[in-house]
Formats: sequence, structure tokens, C-alpha cells
Amino acid sequence: MSTGALREWIKVMRVMRTPDGEGGYRERDVPLFETWARVATPRSLERAVAGKPTDVRQYEVTYRDQGIDPGIGDKIFWNDSTLQIDGISPEPISGKVHLSCTYIE
Repeated sequence: MSTGALREWIKVMRVMRTPDGEGGYRERDVPLFETWARVATPRSLERAVAGKPTDVRQYEVTYRDQGIDPGIGDKIFWNDSTLQIDGISPEPISGKVHLSCTYIE
């Protein structure tokens, strides 16, 4: 499968939790890496959330392996959108990584 042109600049972030001293925690986004990627046109699915049909936008993001592995739940900041990583499919021979993501903001 051809990745096409890697024309979109993405930032991959991991949510880190630090104790707040009162039994809870604070979350902050920590950068893992930035790179050029291909962000495929979203597909829309309708899912029931709290008993109501909800439109869920999904994206496919492809980039060249950076040597740093993102994880499920990590975030991608792209243009003015935030995507959450739901699936990871590396291609060791080609050096590409495909991510399945859901739009969250």
C-alpha cells in the first residue's frame, strides 16, 4: 500500500499523570515526536453513546517510523484537531507506521 505524500505536520503526545498532593492527579501532554504524515479522509460511524446515536469520525494516519513507539490512548495534534490513537500497525519492512485514530476535539 502506498502512503502517498506525507504532507501533514503532526505532533504525537502522551498524557502524563503527576500526583497533585491531595490524592488526585494532574494530566499534561508530553511531546513524543513531530513528523510529516499522511492523514486520510475521515470516515464516519454512528455509535450509541449513553443510548443516543452519536457520529464518530475516524482517521488513518501514516508516517515513517521515528524509533519512538506511540501507544493506544496517545494523542495526535494535527491542524486544529486532536485525534486519539486507537490502533497501531507497523510495517517493519517499509519503515512505515499506520495509526487508527478517533477525533476527540
